[in-house]
Amino acid sequence: MKKILFSLSVILLLCFSVSAQEYDYCAGAGGSAASNFCDTKSGYLICEDGEGSIDCDAGTAETNCRNTWTAYAACATEVNYAYTAGKLDGINSFYFDESSGGGACTKTIAFASSATVSVYARVKINNLVNFDSAGEYVTFIKIGANRCNAIIGYDGSVGMKWGVYAAATATYGTAIPVQGTEYHVWLDQISDTSCAIYVSETATKPAATVSVSGYNGVMTGVTIGINDSSGYDLDQMVTDDILIDDAVLGDR
Repeated sequence: MKKILFSLSVILLLCFSVSAQEYDYCAGAGGSAASNFCDTKSGYLICEDGEGSIDCDAGTAETNCRNTWTAYAACATEVNYAYTAGKLDGINSFYFDESSGGGACTKTIAFASSATVSVYARVKINNLVNFDSAGEYVTFIKIGANRCNAIIGYDGSVGMKWGVYAAATATYGTAIPVQGTEYHVWLDQISDTSCAIYVSETATKPAATVSVSGYNGVMTGVTIGINDSSGYDLDQMVTDDILIDDAVLGDR
């Protein structure tokens, strides 16, 4: 009996969770390092964590994506899908560097049309350029053709703000992004209802940071990256664990 109890204790000690990286490990028979983010996600429109084996862009040598994206040509060579120096999860994170100019550094992915689109991503701004004139902003997640955009911009008051751009109008909340801080971001476009951004430093989806009402249309794509539509830029952004669906996403 003592031998049996000892054996069970050893097994329990060898099965543990490293919550900071959200990995589970279990050594012994049948045990192995747990899967990456997208390995545990099924039934969604798109899941991308940079831990796959296909071309990130058709015709490029970036081969650690799970989906094929379309790059904005002016910045195609500046997107590094093997960014390990400041990765957010797993082996690779997606690094967008617009510091050399060009107006945009993005990747776009298409999917079956949907009137409701929800996006989740982990986001960290490495170099946050402070704008100094009201109306200056940068888009970092875009649903459709500017139908519902997640933005960071300046509304004329103190500090940069999280916001949304919809119906040709930028709307800001009161929360201020901090350079170098990792955020969990959700962007929801719900047909005929709303465009809303949710920002948290944890994996729990909070109340809307900003929400505007009355938007509709059928979406067929999502763009991730830096699009400095006001002529200013965020320079550098890291993102990971991108999830896109035609139903509203909840906690990570």
